[in-house]
Amino acid sequence: MPPLLSGDELYDSIMGSIEPDLLISNMPQVVLEMEHDTQEVKTERIERYNRAFAEYDRRLAEHKQDWDKAYNDYKRASMESLTGFLNAADKDRMTDIERQLDSSL
Repeated sequence: MPPLLSGDELYDSIMGSIEPDLLISNMPQVVLEMEHDTQEVKTERIERYNRAFAEYDRRLAEHKQDWDKAYNDYKRASMESLTGFLNAADKDRMTDIERQLDSSL
């Protein structure tokens, strides 16, 4: 089964390569820094963060598609394995029944 990440882990794993300032652990420091930013710097920072969140949304959608595919592959393989096991068990049962019938004749 594909790995399940917590919301924070998933967010940080994606956002970390986009905008490290926006990692969960960095946000308190960013808020402190923004309090001292000039309006121009604050505006630039907000625009950069908006672009980062747009990219995050795009990558999250990709991640969801990849995870869904991996899950569906896992589910299909599990069902095929179970079906194979059940078919083998059915064959064994049929062989036992045939032996019992042969021995009773």
